[in-house]
Amino acid sequence: MHTLSALACFPYLRHLSVTSRFTSETFSIVGKDNFKDEERFFPSLEELLLGNVTGVLALANLLSLIPPTALRTISVTYSLSQHPAKELRRLAENIALHPHICVLSLRSREPTVDAVKATDISILQNLKGLRAVYLDDVLSFTTAECGIFGLVQHWPDVRTVHIDCTAWREGGWGECRVFSLGILGDILYKCPRLEQFHAAMRAVDLPARAPSRVRQRYQGPLRLSVDITSSSFDLEPYDVAESLTSIRPGIEIICDGDALFVEEWRNKWIEVNKWAGRINATRAAEREGIESELLEVIGPEAEAQIVADAEDLS
Repeated sequence: MHTLSALACFPYLRHLSVTSRFTSETFSIVGKDNFKDEERFFPSLEELLLGNVTGVLALANLLSLIPPTALRTISVTYSLSQHPAKELRRLAENIALHPHICVLSLRSREPTVDAVKATDISILQNLKGLRAVYLDDVLSFTTAECGIFGLVQHWPDVRTVHIDCTAWREGGWGECRVFSLGILGDILYKCPRLEQFHAAMRAVDLPARAPSRVRQRYQGPLRLSVDITSSSFDLEPYDVAESLTSIRPGIEIICDGDALFVEEWRNKWIEVNKWAGRINATRAAEREGIESELLEVIGPEAEAQIVADAEDLS
């Protein structure tokens, strides 16, 4: 801790990585009384990486001392104690003190079993600048009902979202239910820049189709990584592909997980990916044909003017 206290006064230190254990005792000698001038406590720190935190409340105290303007990346691998919900709530509250965070990684060293819910970390929705989020075994029940996927929808500029849950792979998915394609549709509408998304999901419904939403669809690619060990599949693969490509044409589906008893679901997700490619190819050919016909009717000069006007509007 004495070393950490000394480093905290370095005015130009931007990256700090601690791989040894970070315990409550480690941080007990430091408090706000020790650092009345908070600008002296890691004034330029942009990246904080902690690989073995057992004192989550102590870490929350540490974050409250760091000036809120510098931090861009927080990555924490932690273990919870007797009051997991309280610890995560305090940690989330003090992470939210740093509004310019772009990368957030919270990874539990063991599955959380003590009813930690998304409401305990809901304050993280205020981090509107997040670009990448990794949540591994952060919650007891990673379900739509507990709001974790609703939390994602508050990050409009996010590019990467990785949500994982050990219960998906250990046969506990009856209790730890996963979200559906309908909720995925909401995420894609509200997070248009999303490029990589990993979770388990059920193909039991389709995203809602609203004309106003379809007009706002984002053309960029999306790598959708599906944890198939808990991803039940009740729909026709073509219907799923047609629906998803109407929202994100550049979607690519990757299957993750090796459980043999869900091989049928894996095959269906693979079929969805094949249909998505065919649908996009067909739409591209139709669009090219329409553009060619339009060029013949209006002529190249008029077409160039239309393109120029569209660029000005954008």
